[in-house]
Formats: sequence, C-alpha cells, structure tokens
Amino acid sequence: PKKSWVYCTMKLLEGGNVFKDNQGRALTQRINQTDVKSTLAWLEEMLPGLDLQNNTLGSTGIKDTSGDLDLAIDATRVTKEQLEQRLKQWALSHGFKPEEWVKKSGSAVHFKTPINGNPDQGYVQTDFMFLQDVPWSKFVLGAMPLDSKHKGRERNVLMNSIAKSMGYKLNMTDGIFDRASNKFITDNPDKVAKMLLNKTATRQDLASVESI
Repeated sequence: PKKSWVYCTMKLLEGGNVFKDNQGRALTQRINQTDVKSTLAWLEEMLPGLDLQNNTLGSTGIKDTSGDLDLAIDATRVTKEQLEQRLKQWALSHGFKPEEWVKKSGSAVHFKTPINGNPDQGYVQTDFMFLQDVPWSKFVLGAMPLDSKHKGRERNVLMNSIAKSMGYKLNMTDGIFDRASNKFITDNPDKVAKMLLNKTATRQDLASVESI
C-alpha cells in the first residue's frame, strides 16, 4: 500500500539507532534537555557558518530527554556531500575512523556526537536533515504542544486529509499544491491555515490535533 509522506518523514526522526557496535548494541544514548543547547553550541563551533540552535526539528530540546538531535540544514546552501566531508575531516584530524562517526541515509547525514563535546559524557546521534524549504519543514515537523495527547504524525495526517478533501496536497519539503495541476500555492503556514480551516485561522490553529 502507498505510504503517506508523513510516515516516511517521521520515520527519519525516530530514535538514534544508526551507530552500533559489533554486537548490535547502540553506541549513542538519549540526551537530557539541559545538555542540548551546549552540545549544539559545540557543533556550531566545529562547523562554522551553520546555525543549529535555531534550526531544531521535532521535540529536540523541548522534552526532558531526546533520543537524538534532529537538525534542519538548508539544502540550497550546503550539500550532504559537503557536510559529510567536513565531519569526516574532523574525525580524521582526531585520529578516528570516519565511518565509525559519520553515516548517510536518505536525506540525512548522521554524526556520533559527544555530549557537550565531552566523550566522557557519552554520545548522542545527531541527524542533519537536508531540506529545500527549512521554514516550512520546521513548521510541518514541529513538536506538538506538551499538553497534546497526539503525536506530530497524527496532526500531519489530519492536515493532509483535510487538504486532500479540498483538492490540495501537502508536501513536507515545499508547501501546499493544487492536487489536479500540481501547481504550487504557498508555503506560508498562516495562509495554509486560512485555506484549510477558515479565513481567521493562523498557524497556531494547526499546531495540534486538538487545535485543528
């Protein structure tokens, strides 16, 4: 059966399971909320020019702990290959095997990141997600309000279903399109809210299943 883009997208944001030892045991761990900002600051220092602290995805840094660090990277400015090489060069410069620290999958580059830049504190998996339209994707992949009883993928299924019933389709990377002509309409969440809900709605009304 066909799979909604919602499920494919959210699958990329689930759990840090890329880095394992020879016995299949995870080499990374969950990261406490209090360590997220400082770990991202360390990554920014290692990767000058990337704004990581303002481009988190999902629940990264919002919940008490996170299974990994999901970060949005503007694919129009940096390519997967460029970032991969920068990360591998860092590993080589520290005497590490790059393949044990850097991996690729789909639209992401994964990095085994020392928490707070300190290996003694363990490692967290960082997922650099390469996106064509970062503001839109951050909205679509944004964390649900803490008081919501539903997950982000459920909110997106609901949004996508409403759009489909009205002759539109939602795309994670680009915005909303006319379903018949495939013509781009908008990637402004406030305009999307007015199209799907009512003329006075804003992006806040699309924040959760409950608000929709």
